[in-house]
Amino acid sequence: MRLTISTVLASTMMLLTMSLSAYGQGGTPAAGQDAANPAVAPASSAAVAPEASPTSAKDDDAAKKEAEEAAEKAKQLEAVKKALALARDYLVTVSIEWQKDQGEYPQVQTGEGFLNYTQTLIERKQPSETLGMMVDPAQGLIISADHRGEDRFIKSVSGLTSQGQSFALERYGFYLDMNAAAYRTKAWPGRKDAPEWFTGPMDASSLGAVVSLHRDDLGWSVSLGASGAGRGLVQQTDGEDLDVSGLHGLILDDESRPVGFTAGGRISLTGERYPWRGSDLGKRSLMTFEEFAKLRHRLENEIGRYAHEVRIVYRQSEGEESNLTFEGEDPSSLTQYYYGYAVSPTRILVPLKLEKIYIQRFKEITVELNGKSVPAKFLGA
Repeated sequence: MRLTISTVLASTMMLLTMSLSAYGQGGTPAAGQDAANPAVAPASSAAVAPEASPTSAKDDDAAKKEAEEAAEKAKQLEAVKKALALARDYLVTVSIEWQKDQGEYPQVQTGEGFLNYTQTLIERKQPSETLGMMVDPAQGLIISADHRGEDRFIKSVSGLTSQGQSFALERYGFYLDMNAAAYRTKAWPGRKDAPEWFTGPMDASSLGAVVSLHRDDLGWSVSLGASGAGRGLVQQTDGEDLDVSGLHGLILDDESRPVGFTAGGRISLTGERYPWRGSDLGKRSLMTFEEFAKLRHRLENEIGRYAHEVRIVYRQSEGEESNLTFEGEDPSSLTQYYYGYAVSPTRILVPLKLEKIYIQRFKEITVELNGKSVPAKFLGA
């Protein structure tokens, strides 16, 4: 495995070596010299110790300062090593292989950017990779970002450790009270004991660093970045919660103790808006994908019979009328398909916002009922 600790850490090690070297040539050799050649006081009882020269006092102060700096740098380096070791043991890469599906690609909350990104991965036969963390080795539970993709677009899921070990993963569920998905494995190749989370009080001043894992040209890199209060501190307008944004990864306090993990990019310091503390991660409210599939099937049976396909044909533009464009698979076609919900035996509500120029161009409206196309008329917006 190749670790990239960053230029700052490299500088820290170089300064540490120089400081220790300087310290070895400062006040300590002088003490050793006195021990080897003890001074002999004059016989006269009026002997007086010579005053220390200004230069000697200044050298002692400089040596003391260098020793303190060296000790602090050694402490920081030890904290960095501890953080990186923790990341190597528990951080993983969740790799998802996508596949094509003949059905319509749904619109999702994350917007068109997510759709375009996923479709590009499908076309290139390239997996997506997101950061995850093993939070419960006994249960094989891994937490990672929730991509909100449907099962029919996912061919397989696997995990990769920072040492490059691949293991099988299964999509387990998604959390209802935090922005994350859960995966499980029966083939975890890493440590069998869970992380020892720090459970004490936290505020913005005690945040230390965020540790992440990513692939590079030569393997895996573990990186360490500052996460203090200056990193996107947010005061919510609808409450008193104080949040920090722009975080993704294993979060440490200022003593390099593991505090929590976030997959959603934001943590709450004063409330429960964005849960993230490590000791609670495995206890959050979770719905398994199996439970979700059963619920969806039940709703489709109970409520789906009230949903109907609505087909609207628009007339061609006339005179100076502009051409109509639509959102969907065919933005230029004058035949568009929507969904409506029966609100009475004779009326269907189509949850669609159309400008007046579109309504004026309605040519034909039909509704699919029991396998037949039934004519319908526009009542109003």
